[in-house]
Amino acid sequence: MAANVCDQFGKLSLTSSIEPSPETIKDIILDAMEKEDVLPSDIPKEKSFYEGLNIRGSKRYFEKHGVGHYDCDEGDNDWNSVFSWCIIDLKKQKICYLYYEKCQKCETKAWPQFSYETIEKLAYLSVESFLFRTGRKERPERQGDPIRRIEGPHDEERCEKCIETGQRCC
Repeated sequence: MAANVCDQFGKLSLTSSIEPSPETIKDIILDAMEKEDVLPSDIPKEKSFYEGLNIRGSKRYFEKHGVGHYDCDEGDNDWNSVFSWCIIDLKKQKICYLYYEKCQKCETKAWPQFSYETIEKLAYLSVESFLFRTGRKERPERQGDPIRRIEGPHDEERCEKCIETGQRCC
């Protein structure tokens, strides 16, 4: 697993000029919750996913992906990925885990930086998932193939999510 972002948040990527501070992230998540009438007290206490909680079906932790930017100083390389994964903790209103991708030039682990707009989207999707999982909102019927995979280049051998699950994350 990647570094515990809850402990190392400022050290990884939140110092970037494109990514909001932890306080701003909390405000973004609280705003998404408020728009859907979800209070922090509505979110159940669950053991930490670091203690082996399977977050599938969790009503506190939500695994989401969005456009992330990666910088590798070692390899003098930067790139973007639509499949930059994180885990959002609605109880504490923070991103508590970032999945890394390895640099193609030097194999150094790099963690994604998310824009304000991407964090807004991830927060909204997390709140929506909470509403679905708690039965407060009905999940819309899916159109077409229920499992939609994105075709095209994805570096599965350098993506922590792909490595961890043993399958393509997108």
